[in-house]
Amino acid sequence: MEEEKKLPEETTIPKAEATPAITTDKTDVLSPVKIKKRWPWILGLAIIVVLAVFGGGVYYALTTPQYSMWQMQKAFQKKDVAQAQKYIDVTTVADQVAGVVAEIAKKAIQDQFANNADATDEEKQQADQYFASMLPQLKTELASEFQKNFESSVNGATVQGDNPFDALGAGKGKAVFKKDGGDYLLTVSEVAGLNYSVVFRLQKKNSFTWQIVAIENINEIIQSLQDQAAPAQE
Repeated sequence: MEEEKKLPEETTIPKAEATPAITTDKTDVLSPVKIKKRWPWILGLAIIVVLAVFGGGVYYALTTPQYSMWQMQKAFQKKDVAQAQKYIDVTTVADQVAGVVAEIAKKAIQDQFANNADATDEEKQQADQYFASMLPQLKTELASEFQKNFESSVNGATVQGDNPFDALGAGKGKAVFKKDGGDYLLTVSEVAGLNYSVVFRLQKKNSFTWQIVAIENINEIIQSLQDQAAPAQE
């Protein structure tokens, strides 16, 4: 008898392991957990940016002529002459005004000579030389007088109307700043007791300090003071 053929034993094919699905979904990067972890860094960066901007603004404000004049006004309020004088070069202002006063006086004398037919050219030349020799003394005397006027103004002890430094007091009048090259012009008007506006020239002394170095409209102020004095002399 033929041998009975045996069928092969049943074999099982192992199931292939499922291949993990490939995904490009990156939403997990911004998951709430990760955002929470990053939040301190984002907040810290925002604070740094804000402080940098604020700090830059504060630094700029401290370097402006407006800030220097505000500091001077505070010194006026406290009647602190030494502090107020940090923001004005009295000697330079006195030199400038002395030059103007000398020119006005010189012109007045020249006009008198011009109206005098007997005046000789030699006498006119002697008058010019006289004023030239007197100018250093005039500057010294004016510097001393200006120092006294400035201190009186800071202390609130000046006669109303005769001291242009009164325009620098806190809350007095209307102030307008205007850039003029590397300098600034400060025009103070509508000051009670003054019949004139005052235009101060400010120059930068250092990174944080601007100083008054001249009174730009000193000619107009002198003319105004002369006009005020004229009725009293009549």
